[in-house]
Amino acid sequence: FPSHDISEFDFTVDKANGKALKVPDLNGNPIYCLWAEDNNLATVAHEAVHIASFILEDVGVKLSHDNDEIMAYYVGMIVRKYIEGGSK
Repeated sequence: FPSHDISEFDFTVDKANGKALKVPDLNGNPIYCLWAEDNNLATVAHEAVHIASFILEDVGVKLSHDNDEIMAYYVGMIVRKYIEGGSK
């Protein structure tokens, strides 16, 4: 984020192998970031759940057992994108 002031964000990891963040772009739109130091798929899947929760919360979806398929879909998509090295 060369043109962003990211000093307000906490990037400390405290013994964790991964981190999920939501940061705003210059227009205030969310950017979802997933970091997995060990590239372990369990870590990636764990952080993908957090990213999926951010996304679903942002669009107003309240999760329940009746609609958790959308969470599973997003987690799968995020993990697949991570494996493929995609940023979008």
